[in-house]
Amino acid sequence: YTLVGTYPGDANYAEATAELEFDVLPIDVIVTVEDVEVAYPNAGSVSITASATGTYTIKIGDKTYTAEITEAGQTVTVDVDGGLDVGKYPISVSAPETENHTAVDIANAATYTVTKAASTMTVTYNAENETFTVTLEGVDEGLSESYHIFVDNEDYGEGLTEEGVEEISFADLGPGKHSIFVIFEGNDNYLGSYAQTSFDLPKLETAEVNITAEPIKEGEDAVIEITVKDKETGAGLTGVVTVTLD
Repeated sequence: YTLVGTYPGDANYAEATAELEFDVLPIDVIVTVEDVEVAYPNAGSVSITASATGTYTIKIGDKTYTAEITEAGQTVTVDVDGGLDVGKYPISVSAPETENHTAVDIANAATYTVTKAASTMTVTYNAENETFTVTLEGVDEGLSESYHIFVDNEDYGEGLTEEGVEEISFADLGPGKHSIFVIFEGNDNYLGSYAQTSFDLPKLETAEVNITAEPIKEGEDAVIEITVKDKETGAGLTGVVTVTLD
């Protein structure tokens, strides 16, 4: 701008004029963005306040959003898509220079934090077929993850859920009361979880006892043969047999 000052003169002095050129510089824009924390894989939102009107570009990870500030000092909330992996993401804000305001280019205006989500594990004993159903759930989805198995405090190795479910069984457990403990240690996006239950295995009812003996005369020694086997498989069984004579 050019400022002109004119003195019209008087009885003693002639007219005089002076000029001054000066600049009105664009002012800096004040931008405020609050930190955000959400649990995976939920959607979130970012609130931005700016001292000048205009279109502001917001970047979080590989996603870009825009906020329209229509009044100086206005706060606008922008929805952020879900699905970001767990971690901390800088929130960057930019806007072009205008006639009255400088450009905005803030690389770390705030932090968008995605925390690990809770997982849920259950284990259910199916008495009808003596199996166990292990389920592992995340947020609205079944998780395909490995987990560890302990039966009666003994390490039974790992299992693997497919889309959140696996059915397992144990062939070497004898009759009696047992306990099972399964644990998921977590992954990049989910916290760990565990489940446990106890169950009773009944004794098998397939034992068959056969007794054979040849006729004898009074005073002779008798030979009695006793066999015990599984009547379904034919496998011989071990143990103590009590014999009584009427």
